[in-house]
Amino acid sequence: MRSAIVVLLLISCDPGAWGPPAVKGEPPVFDESTRVGTLPDFYGSVPKNLLMISVDTFRKDHIDRYGNLKLTPNLNALADAGYTLDNHTQCSNWTFASMTCTMRGGDNVDNGFIPRLAKDTRVPLHNDADFLAEWLSDAGYNTLLHSGNSWFGGRWNNTQGYQTTLSGNKANALNIYLAGAVAMQNQIQYGNKDPWFLHVHLMEPHAPYNPPLNYINETLTLAPMQWDLSDKDEQYEAIAQWGVMPEDQRALLEQHLRIRYEGEVKYWDDQLQLILADAGSRGLLDDTLVVIFNDHGEQFWEHGRQTHAYGLTREENDAFAIFWASNIVPDSHADPTVSIDLVPTLLKLWDIDIPDAVTGFPLGDRDPDAPRFATSVARLGAVQSVIVGQWKMIFNWSGSAAVYNLQVDPDEQDNLYDPEDAKTQELWGFLKPYVLQTEPLVPEYPLMIPQSL
Repeated sequence: MRSAIVVLLLISCDPGAWGPPAVKGEPPVFDESTRVGTLPDFYGSVPKNLLMISVDTFRKDHIDRYGNLKLTPNLNALADAGYTLDNHTQCSNWTFASMTCTMRGGDNVDNGFIPRLAKDTRVPLHNDADFLAEWLSDAGYNTLLHSGNSWFGGRWNNTQGYQTTLSGNKANALNIYLAGAVAMQNQIQYGNKDPWFLHVHLMEPHAPYNPPLNYINETLTLAPMQWDLSDKDEQYEAIAQWGVMPEDQRALLEQHLRIRYEGEVKYWDDQLQLILADAGSRGLLDDTLVVIFNDHGEQFWEHGRQTHAYGLTREENDAFAIFWASNIVPDSHADPTVSIDLVPTLLKLWDIDIPDAVTGFPLGDRDPDAPRFATSVARLGAVQSVIVGQWKMIFNWSGSAAVYNLQVDPDEQDNLYDPEDAKTQELWGFLKPYVLQTEPLVPEYPLMIPQSL
């Protein structure tokens, strides 16, 4: 029965039925005297409901606001009409780790649990961990999650607090949203009407990059590959052969994959317009704060690898976050933020006590000169990073390190690591205690610190 309903919705959803003010004519005029004074700020009052859209594997520089690929007109319009975090990083580079720390509002190291990717070391989070959904549920919210990625799901104990949890690993973004929207409407109808928290975790543009053909027509002009890149296993087999390919085959594979990935981004952006049109027609944008963010990015051999869960360079670790509501005060936040700051920001907006386990900061409370950390225990073992101002250090527990000046080298291509350099020593002074705090949490991964450090 649900399938038939979804098909009907797909047919009837009018993509022109909704748009932020930047799309649909002149923005509304609000009385400046009614501004609430929060971050983000609103006219009249803070919206009471929350529609959260987390996006898997979405590179920040593929958003028009931060790049020049012109792939995301709908997301860009939402950003222009909303409140953006423009100097934002993730706390990790793969879904189990990044969604766990983001939705707890706390660094995984500080909270004493490090998600692992390797099959022989991965374990679920302990049962008594608390998350945003639980704190909102305790405050009277109806809560529901529909996740397209099993790493953000009940098996790994990182979805506590959602009164209803759905999964749909094969569904596209629109259908994940629609199933969640229908379920939330049913939940509201048979329970308290509001407030509510609907969270959908969308899989495009995660591998395999397989949008409808009209989004990747450019691949038809390229020589074919021997692998079916629409199949995840074959994509991973292709990139595993990268090291032994001739240069021309490497270039061809990268062309195919970039076109496919960009097609996924364009497809997702078109679906976003449909999602918001449908949400508006259901009344799910009334008195609602929309929050959109990515869980990590994706590498295309900028640092020797393809996909993610390898390193903490910008392609995998740069993040974005966008707040929108019909009465939001459009603005941007230029000071440094981390994904763990989203939860305390939301709790502060609704005057909900911020638990001690939350180590992120509400917007405006983070010291802009304070270090920002990230941790990954994944394909290359344990990797950790720190950003302080315009400087970044990445340390792999195998003993290698990199230092980048982000102001002059935003692409992180010029490794300035020198153990005798004062800047390297300064950054290591921030990162070393964090690394040592992590060591007992992952005893199966040996820590090798060069004597020079």
